[in-house]
Amino acid sequence: EGQLVAESDLGKNGELLETTFQVTESLEDISFRVWYDGEGDFNITSLYLTSTGRMYQDPFILMGLIVLASLLILLGRMKWGEPDRAEKRALLVLSVAVLAASLPLCFPYVLDGNDLYYQFNRIQGIQEAMKSGQFPVKLHSTFLHGYGYGSSIFYPELFLYIPAIFGCLGMSLIGCYRLLLLLVHGATAFVSYRSFSGVFRSKEKGLLAAFLYTLSIYRLIDLYTRAALGEGMAMIFLPLVMWGMYELFLGNEKKWYLAALGFTGVMQCHILSTELAVCFGGLFGLLYIGRLREKGRFRALLAAAGSTVFLNLGLMLPVLQHSAYPFRVFSVESTLSWWTTTLPKLFDVLLMNPTERMYAGLENGGEMPCTVGLVLLLGVAAFLYVWVQEEKRKQDKTLRTCMTALVLALLGIYASTSYFPWDKVQSIGLVSRAVTTLQLPWRCLAVSTALLCPVTAEAVWRLGERREIRKLLYLGVGSLGLACSLIYVNRYNEEAFPRYTCLNQYQREQAQVDVMYFIDVEHSNSFRMWNRENIFVASEGVTLSDCTRTEKPTAGFTYEKAGDGESFVDVSLTWYPDYQAELADGTALQTGVGDGGVLRVYLPEQT
Repeated sequence: EGQLVAESDLGKNGELLETTFQVTESLEDISFRVWYDGEGDFNITSLYLTSTGRMYQDPFILMGLIVLASLLILLGRMKWGEPDRAEKRALLVLSVAVLAASLPLCFPYVLDGNDLYYQFNRIQGIQEAMKSGQFPVKLHSTFLHGYGYGSSIFYPELFLYIPAIFGCLGMSLIGCYRLLLLLVHGATAFVSYRSFSGVFRSKEKGLLAAFLYTLSIYRLIDLYTRAALGEGMAMIFLPLVMWGMYELFLGNEKKWYLAALGFTGVMQCHILSTELAVCFGGLFGLLYIGRLREKGRFRALLAAAGSTVFLNLGLMLPVLQHSAYPFRVFSVESTLSWWTTTLPKLFDVLLMNPTERMYAGLENGGEMPCTVGLVLLLGVAAFLYVWVQEEKRKQDKTLRTCMTALVLALLGIYASTSYFPWDKVQSIGLVSRAVTTLQLPWRCLAVSTALLCPVTAEAVWRLGERREIRKLLYLGVGSLGLACSLIYVNRYNEEAFPRYTCLNQYQREQAQVDVMYFIDVEHSNSFRMWNRENIFVASEGVTLSDCTRTEKPTAGFTYEKAGDGESFVDVSLTWYPDYQAELADGTALQTGVGDGGVLRVYLPEQT
């Protein structure tokens, strides 16, 4: 049932009627209803719903963030002094990369992306759940007319609390999303610079690798064309995983915590990216498994693995608990060979169709680009040239490590293409179940991108024998990386549809949620749930009254039952196993799955 927020009497003579009302909480839908019992026609030319005051506080929040950032910079200088020349250069170069990557965020609207509606819904779902008193958020209780959706149970959302909190403070949804992407770009530049510099023990090499990584084509495609926010955020931490694995096997094993932090960051963003990171990290470990015989390394590896598990128990335990039930996410069937990239797409240097999708099959035309980009492909050739020319390559630790990274990167590129034998791999029993969860083999390009950036930086460094030549090479490669990213960004800016504007930013497509997080029963899907509206359905012989439901989410009803025997009530909540039901006197009731995947409460046999 709806809530009456305002009413007024209409005039007769073309009068303009204004009615003011105030709401204290978010409303899902507002409807205008007109009753007319006179004679003849009664015409209403237009209806408007406007805010009499400022709805959002974006300018004030942004000003506060600028002041806070300035204060932190001042405190940093007071404690550590002025940054040196190298640090200032790094700040300038990485700022250019972040600004170039952020150009699509400069419009007064958000440009469309494949999964943009779902990312908006996730942020809004966390925000509304926190407003209703739910923390931590495991159920987006406002979705689907309040039936709720368990996205947070299966899909990590730790970093989405940042935009959600700003939304609670009064920032618009558009502002929250743009701020989040800006932070993602900034965090990517910072983490990759520190990580690549740590691997190389060189800030100069680390800076070029971080610049190329921040502007990498696949990363930009992830965040804009696909709006794959989870995978895009996971790419922040892939360089940290690389640094951590390097220290565990080849560097200072006492820095094992870097691997734990890197894997934790990836896991808290995207579980499928975690699978890839573990797979490629495992291959790296196998190549250098002999190093575990060195004192302290095996213990450090155990410490890193144990810490990662401990830090992510809050994410892993709910997933393991729900894996005992037939949720669709655990039985995804995907023919992986259908979701690979072709050679024309891999070498698509013009980056055509930046607003399209990739569809099942092996089409080349009219689909989104799917590539690591021209610069990194040239970097492969440059490194191979350096490797062949270097006579003492077997004694050069850095060069050998980069060759290992190149081999793993090429393996990732191969696995992303239609030439990899995915059909044969999926025909192998247990292996099939493990790899099918990947869903989209082209995801391997994310790891390949992270591996190729330092490889390219090392190749450029080796090609510049004299410092003057090296500077020119750095400038040329950096300029080419910037130009390629701007080609993609400008094409995307011109072709993408302005999906969300200031006029419709809270217009959520609430039926558009991922069906994977529903229980796998007949008629269980978001559209059916949406069309049920807020209804309680009782079995035969049961009469209901006083049906209520809140956004906690909780529900209640009063019932009368005729006769004994099994009876039940289907409550207007999506079924998840942690729901509990009890009578007014505290007697626990059995629950189960009702029609279409809603919560079913079984009534006691006694009347």
